[in-house]
Amino acid sequence: MIAVLETAAGVLNAQTICAVPGVIRAVFGNADLGRELGLDPANRTSLVHARAQAVLGSSSAGIVPPLDGATLALTDLDVPTADAAHAAELGFTGKVCLHPRQIEVVNTVFSPSPRDVEWARKVVAAANSNGSIKAVDNQIVGKPIIERAKRLLARADR
Repeated sequence: MIAVLETAAGVLNAQTICAVPGVIRAVFGNADLGRELGLDPANRTSLVHARAQAVLGSSSAGIVPPLDGATLALTDLDVPTADAAHAAELGFTGKVCLHPRQIEVVNTVFSPSPRDVEWARKVVAAANSNGSIKAVDNQIVGKPIIERAKRLLARADR
């Protein structure tokens, strides 16, 4: 089951909703939430807190990160690209696409770059059996970073 977080009550109860047995993922409903709050759903800043709640609710419930809501702009592909990049920075791992022309740009944003994959491979290769490592690219990296690298590689393999 996919839970759509599209109201103020839904966003404020994201963790409870995402923890319902059978819910495998949440979707952030930016258009409906924007309507309810009287905000422009295209304004990334006005809904940033609500988007973060969707990510935190999903994580705390132990389900995969949510999908961001749809971008309503259809002709200017810079808009869904920027929207997807913003969502990825917040922890979303995908985005609803309303038109086929949005799919390629959204997929590109949410796919690990070759540089990211190279970094993740270095981190995983450097990890010791106890989960600690020395340094990778002049950065001390511990267990949380190793797990992040493993998740990135898993996404890259899909």
